[in-house]
Amino acid sequence: MLKTYIFNEVKNSWIEEEHVLLFHDLCVFLDVTQKKAFLWNGPKSTIDKLKKGNDSLINIFSSFQDSDFEVIILSKDHPSHIKSKLDNMLETAKHEENAEKYVFTKFITIRIYLVMSLISLILPTLMMLNLWGSFFWARIGSNVSISSINYINWINFAIIMVSFTLITFIINIGVSIYEYEITALIISLSGIIISIGMIVYLQQGIFLFLFQVGSTESLYLINFADLIRFLIIVTICSSIFEIPNLVKLNSFIKTYKTFVF
Repeated sequence: MLKTYIFNEVKNSWIEEEHVLLFHDLCVFLDVTQKKAFLWNGPKSTIDKLKKGNDSLINIFSSFQDSDFEVIILSKDHPSHIKSKLDNMLETAKHEENAEKYVFTKFITIRIYLVMSLISLILPTLMMLNLWGSFFWARIGSNVSISSINYINWINFAIIMVSFTLITFIINIGVSIYEYEITALIISLSGIIISIGMIVYLQQGIFLFLFQVGSTESLYLINFADLIRFLIIVTICSSIFEIPNLVKLNSFIKTYKTFVF
């Protein structure tokens, strides 16, 4: 026969409990048949609490002349009948712990945030691949050359990608406010600010670079060092929101994968 008691540290007493056990509890499983007392200390309990509970049990058992209960402090390996009882009693605590890690409360907001976060990662990546493709433009001495049409398309593609990224962050900031998710809110807000700054910067168009001698209306010559400087600036700006966004998305997927896959 198995009986369970939870230690009340304030009253230094044991209270019988057969159904619910929490992670901060200290519990004893009394196996009356085998005359063994299995002492379980929850993962959120303390060593001091375990010591007090153990001393209390020893005092209680020593007060009974006919009692020869053996006190066993449980570690990782639990006897099967103890493990079964422990799992059943911890069921409520496990549900509560899972509920605590969920900030998003609706399927629709979970899925919107996931999709928008993925898009906000993909679009800047496409933009950077396009921009860094300039690294392979035709070289003329210390300059690179590009036709005026291709240059305008090159800049406009970047502006379009950043503009759509801005929209995804605006949507995510709305979701974050609704769900009161602070980390997502901060990332979305920084993404909005940086995206607007990048759009303003990129809209300078032909004034982004000082075209070199020999440039014409149809062919632009850009100093290679100026081009590299431009690429580094844009990459750093993108990374400021892309890296936190990637980390957050990874954590988000791990937490809510049950609801999205």
